[in-house]
Amino acid sequence: MASFWTWTSDEKLQKAEDVLVKLAGLEDEEFKSYPVKFTFTARDWKEDYNEQMEYVQSNSWVCFCGTSQRYVPIEDNEYIWTYEFGDTSKPHIVIVHGFGGAGMIFFKMFKQLSQHFHVYLIDILGMGRSNRGDFDCETYEECESYFVNSIEKWRHKIGIGKMNLFGHSFGGFICSKYALRYAERINKLMLFSPWASEACTEDQLNGLEEEMKEQPLKRRIRYKFMKAIYQRSTLFEMARKAGRFLGSYMIKKFIHGRFSNELDAEQLEAIKEYLSQIILRKGSSEYGFVKMFPYFNRSENAILNHLDEYNELNLEISFYYGTKDWMDTCFNQTKVSQKLKDVGKKVYLIQDAGHHLYFDNPDESCDMILDNFKTGLKTLTSNNQILT
Repeated sequence: MASFWTWTSDEKLQKAEDVLVKLAGLEDEEFKSYPVKFTFTARDWKEDYNEQMEYVQSNSWVCFCGTSQRYVPIEDNEYIWTYEFGDTSKPHIVIVHGFGGAGMIFFKMFKQLSQHFHVYLIDILGMGRSNRGDFDCETYEECESYFVNSIEKWRHKIGIGKMNLFGHSFGGFICSKYALRYAERINKLMLFSPWASEACTEDQLNGLEEEMKEQPLKRRIRYKFMKAIYQRSTLFEMARKAGRFLGSYMIKKFIHGRFSNELDAEQLEAIKEYLSQIILRKGSSEYGFVKMFPYFNRSENAILNHLDEYNELNLEISFYYGTKDWMDTCFNQTKVSQKLKDVGKKVYLIQDAGHHLYFDNPDESCDMILDNFKTGLKTLTSNNQILT
């Protein structure tokens, strides 16, 4: 569905995805391409989704460059955009992106993953290219259920028995909660720089406000300004309201500044176009992120608060952090990865990588995933680290 104000459309987004698939180096003969049929029941769709529904129904299959892409309907008025590639005889892996992203951000890992796995990439419901309905969840519990249950409905629709589930950042947090609710549906759980890893108490969260009172005036003002924006809206919403020119400029300028060292010129331009098309689309489940994390990446529902539950459920779980990863930092500046190691969890440290491991060091990220699927640990270079 096209938007005049933000200059977004399915056609522009498709072109951006086409470019990324080509940059990933995928060869047609490496993949199975097939038409995907849909069964939709149009019921209770919002008026502004009528055009999009017609598009879905009139395009019963979409595939290019040997990669199958499809809308997977999980409810009458909800669908999840899914990328699928790789040899179906290989172990599968389901990949869930982080906040505000979409499946194609992993494009630098596609080539290597395709050689060893049957890969599914899903756009989180309400993000990416998935259905963006009105988001009416109010509490943390409602928001968590929205995200977790959408993955379970997708799994059921696809027909996977037990998943090898991979999640990055916010996607990692969602996957960790999915595993607690649907442990019987998990084979391996892989959390890449997951959001809100650190164990927090209510007193610690309240202490953040008290600590900020001791900071210099300039920092306190900046903190209050950003907090006001964060709690009332999202930065994405600000870009949408800015419109097609200023909004797109803001997003592309940020992406250029953040990823210009990790991507070459062609890759950078492709990602800028892709993410601007993603971010400027109608806001939906991104509002749930703010409700779930009023203290940004600090939460009393943090992953480390549930390690005993993972042990009781006998879940096979591994963690992946970059050696320059800001997500791998606790209140007292110790490493989350070290805390995980101390309680016996498998932790992979990926060299010269920050939070966006798939851009910073995609080859080693893929190597660590592959290593996790092997019975014994392979011999690594002296710079690689596995903490067990």
